[in-house]
Amino acid sequence: MRRKIVYSIIFLLTLLLIGGGVYFLHKGERSRQLELSDFDFLKPGVSREEVVRRVGEPDRIVGSGLYICQYDLADGRKIMLSFPTPEELGGAWIINKDGTRIDFFKKHH
Repeated sequence: MRRKIVYSIIFLLTLLLIGGGVYFLHKGERSRQLELSDFDFLKPGVSREEVVRRVGEPDRIVGSGLYICQYDLADGRKIMLSFPTPEELGGAWIINKDGTRIDFFKKHH
């Protein structure tokens, strides 16, 4: 009887570990990769909440003193969005694969 309980506990723990691992692997993934055109709605002053509503959570948050969201694009480039406050987009840059930056608002529109 005791052996049956031990095996049951081991089985349940194994299921929890596998299920939890699958959850964390897929938690941050989007249903599709982002394209630069997905950010066409951007304009200075748009809120972080609006950005997240339209394109999802950023792939990473970088910066010190400013809230800078970074999104990876399907073509290997990145887009960085700087928010001096959560309510106001201050700047946006396209980061090319070679590391060069392009001001999103000057070059994209």
